[in-house]
Amino acid sequence: MTGLHAGSALELRDALPLAIGFASARATTVGVRALPLKGLVANHHRIRPERMSADVDMLVEPAGFEQYLDQLAAAGWEQRPGSNLASRLVMHSVSLLHPAWPCDIDVHPSYPGLLAEPGDVFEVMWGRGQSTPFAHFNVVIPDRDSAILVQALHSLRTWRESPRHQAEYEYLVRVVIPQLDRVQRVDVLELAEQVGAVDTARPLLRALDLRLPAPLPSGADPRLDTWRKRVASGADRTAQVLLALQRERGVGRLRLASAVLWPTRFDLELDGTVPTGSTTMRVLVARFARLLRGLRLLPRTLRAISKSPDAAD
Repeated sequence: MTGLHAGSALELRDALPLAIGFASARATTVGVRALPLKGLVANHHRIRPERMSADVDMLVEPAGFEQYLDQLAAAGWEQRPGSNLASRLVMHSVSLLHPAWPCDIDVHPSYPGLLAEPGDVFEVMWGRGQSTPFAHFNVVIPDRDSAILVQALHSLRTWRESPRHQAEYEYLVRVVIPQLDRVQRVDVLELAEQVGAVDTARPLLRALDLRLPAPLPSGADPRLDTWRKRVASGADRTAQVLLALQRERGVGRLRLASAVLWPTRFDLELDGTVPTGSTTMRVLVARFARLLRGLRLLPRTLRAISKSPDAAD
């Protein structure tokens, strides 16, 4: 954990279930629905090798997203500091921290790879939810099939770079899917159709040994094209920037380009590129070095994006 949690007296193993219970109770207080994802939910359903997570993820109904953030802010949770560029690249969640807690709460109005309308996705998953106790709170969590789908998308998104995500994905394919009977396998596929994950989760769905809908061709859905390119390029920051530039329009694209080409002193200090209090010359040199590094990586990045999985994959 970072020094931003240095004041916490809670142990992480105790904080995680408490944070899930707390975050769910806060949602209920203001009449907003929220579902914990991944982490202890995956452990509960035994769909990954059990391990301790570093944070808590909450999927919130989109209509109550801002109200929920305000409720957590009133309880002392603040948005984790992030550079201008990082905030423009991560559009699907907001990370919150609290000095008394050793874990973040990541709040999602949508989830990567679930391409149906976020409100529709939430209604489907909430309708399948089940009540489970976490730290003496009754919490609504996704059912096992929903958790399988979310875990697969989480792993597939960066499995090329992360041995842990590779292992968790392989666990789903080798251990979890073989445990499902035909009714359960059909349910996973039908759920994927309802939340727009047939193509994003297709590698996992093949393991169901069912007849899958034909894949969408490139160009049929820009969000799917972006997903395919994002998976192909992995954690390459240059690729993430290029994909974000394609997504943005007008002033948003100009602001993103500015954050990439000429980052502020604050951003450079925040991401550790230069120490706090660096001279103007050092900041200037860091900007040019960062720009040149990106240009050197650009050909490799373009090749990776061009090899993104197409409809036949």
